[in-house]
Amino acid sequence: MQQLLDAVGAVPGELAGRVAVVTGASRGIGRAAAVALAALGAQVAVVDTADAGEQAAEQIRAAGGVARFFRADVADEAAVAHLSRAVRAELDAASIVVNNAILCPVAPVEQMSTALWDRVVAVNLRGAFLVTRAFLAQLRAAEKGTLVNMVSTDAMPGLSAYRASKQGLVGLTQSLAAEVGEGLERLKAILDEIAADFQRLPPFVRPLARSGFRARTGKAIQTWQHESEALLARVRNGRPCDRARLRSDLERLIAYVEGVPAQTARFTRDPAVLAEVQQRMEGYARDLAALQAALAEDNRETASG
Repeated sequence: MQQLLDAVGAVPGELAGRVAVVTGASRGIGRAAAVALAALGAQVAVVDTADAGEQAAEQIRAAGGVARFFRADVADEAAVAHLSRAVRAELDAASIVVNNAILCPVAPVEQMSTALWDRVVAVNLRGAFLVTRAFLAQLRAAEKGTLVNMVSTDAMPGLSAYRASKQGLVGLTQSLAAEVGEGLERLKAILDEIAADFQRLPPFVRPLARSGFRARTGKAIQTWQHESEALLARVRNGRPCDRARLRSDLERLIAYVEGVPAQTARFTRDPAVLAEVQQRMEGYARDLAALQAALAEDNRETASG
């Protein structure tokens, strides 16, 4: 193990003080990941349904690490909710989560029962979703929250359920990465670009453009910029923000950018300029709408959890 850690440049003790949750950790890749994280100083929550999970935890403790075995079926919503509470109570808030629990039966599609298909998807995809949702608040609150989803890219005969679930996990991972944190970064970038556009206007037009922005969005561009920076800082620090208010603000901002092409057409008939403005504003509106949708979805998940 030490040779492997040395090969990848890992520093002993660099994860000291952090709690790592590894699902499917009784054997194979999951067990190896749990042992490696413990070797780097993390306290490890070994999660599995098999008794071998306790053996994995004991292996870590025998090597001088800290580990606890938590028996849980990741496809069971109540069990996962209990798991997140138990890990926090017995170790501490998690800052690393590895979604590794899998079922990988070999069966051609014609021979696979619906029950087996459903169970594979439940463990591999639903389980990753439930674990991610349950621990997401803890990860966001951590200074360096880390989520690792184990996926597969190889298609092989007899693994249709496994591959389908893993492709679903790829989509979940990509969507999660595109949610609120990145959305707020994009909001800040859009506001900075709009402010820069105002500065490029002729001096006598700038006050009119800024007052029009304020009238349509409810706030001056400088206020928008200041608030977006504050919101981004809050999210990065794991602190909550007023999502309902932000969604309402975004609705006005989206209406503003959608109206910019028509306003631009009042001052120029240059087709190249109009096409460029249209394209940019459509991109802004699309990105802002994605952030708005992510905020609404996050609220629904919090309510259902």
